[in-house]
Parts: sequence; structure tokens; C-alpha cells
Amino acid sequence: VRELFRESRTCSATSLYRILVLLLLFVILIILAASIYADRAWKRRLETKSDIAAGESKVEWNYGAVIDAGSSGSRIFLYHWPPHSGNRNDLLRIQPIRHPQNGQALVKRVEPGLSSFSDDYERAFESIRPLLDFAATYVPALKQKESLLFLMATGGLRLLSKKTQRTLLDGLRVKIQARYSFQFPPSHTE
Repeated sequence: VRELFRESRTCSATSLYRILVLLLLFVILIILAASIYADRAWKRRLETKSDIAAGESKVEWNYGAVIDAGSSGSRIFLYHWPPHSGNRNDLLRIQPIRHPQNGQALVKRVEPGLSSFSDDYERAFESIRPLLDFAATYVPALKQKESLLFLMATGGLRLLSKKTQRTLLDGLRVKIQARYSFQFPPSHTE
């Protein structure tokens, strides 16, 4: 009887050990499956909410461009955002437009700065024209009429007199409005 009892105890311990190992393997499989599912769901979410790359425009999205007219040069930054939800508590999800190959934000720079053309807004316009052409390339043609354009004069331009600044910026605004269809009212130059 003792021997039988010892065998059953050994058998029970072995069975219990096997059950625990199987249970542990089962838990590991469930965690692994949940992890794979979560990873796929996350990737799907990123694909639907991530930045759209240049060339993959979405017509329902909104677009904007900001020209930073610095002392040594001017840069244009391109942005887009999905339609607003309508909820006044929701923020816009403004994102840079990214290059399709390297994922970097699309930015173009030209030199010299606008202050170099303080006496000639025609030449100033020609200096930033490549920036505007760049924006026109990446903002869908159907959206350009409703796409915002801002010209923010920083650095060297601020060293010019207020009258010279205003003359230059007003001349640029007129030239830009004549050649491009972006939304560019006087309040968008500063």
C-alpha cells in the first residue's frame, strides 16, 4: 500500500508539473497572439492617421505653407491636416508633409534673405519663387485656392524701416496673389 501511495504521489507530482508547464505555454501563446494583434492594429492605425507622404495627397485634407523669411535665407514649410471633427474641443492635427522616400518633413530653402532686396520687391519675389513653386508641386492643385500661405518676416527684414518692410511685403503679396492661387490675404504677412 505504501508503495502504491508513493507511486500515486510521484505520478501526481509529475502530472501537476506537466499541467503547470502546459498552462505556462498556453499563457505565453495568448500573450504572443495578443501582442501580434496589437502590433497589427497599431500599424493599421498609423497607416490611417499618419502623415501622408508627398505625392499621396488626400483631397479632403487641408493644406498650408509657411515661408520663414530669415536674415540669411528663406525657407518654406508645408503642412496638412484632416478635416476637423466639428467638436470645438478637438484640436486640429496639423502635420508636416513628408518626403515619400526618407520620411523627412518637406522644407525648401533659398538664399539670400529678403532684406537683401529691400529696394526691389520684383527681385525679392523672384528669390522666393522657387519656394512657391515647391509648394505648388506638393499641394494638390484642387486644394490650392483654399490652402493657406503665410509669409513671416524674421531676422534681417525686421532691421529695415517699417515703411520699407511694408512696401516690400505688400509688393510681394501682390505678386504672389497674381501668380499663385493660395489664400494669401494681407493678414498673412508679418
